[in-house]
Amino acid sequence: MYAEDSFFHLSVAGRAGLALLSAGLATVTVILFLKVSNRFGLAVKVFTALVFTWLFMWLSPQVYYLYYRILFSDLPLQTVIGQPPDIESLLRMVSFTANQNLSDHSKGLLFWLMTAAGTCSTMRNRNRTQHRKDQ
Repeated sequence: MYAEDSFFHLSVAGRAGLALLSAGLATVTVILFLKVSNRFGLAVKVFTALVFTWLFMWLSPQVYYLYYRILFSDLPLQTVIGQPPDIESLLRMVSFTANQNLSDHSKGLLFWLMTAAGTCSTMRNRNRTQHRKDQ
């Protein structure tokens, strides 16, 4: 499925750097998501995860392009952020029916990771509230 993915055309160091960059961006995104959505209920957290995924889809290509400029010095300095993605593209991304590549699947996975983190946060908050009531 991923044999023709551009990731595999990079050097080992290039792949490692791209994986680290992706992990870092995902970590920052999830942490920001949890900080923003902490006081909301689960339905709002899912909506917020969709918004964060939409923002990631729209803005992260610039970060990745800057990384590729490090790898390929002949790339010009330019803005690659285009129009914001439409709702259909967002829904295709989170349902894994968009392009069959690592980039799109990773963005869909990011949504589900935020949704899982939000669910765990909601359950933890409910347990804390219940524990306080029991005391």
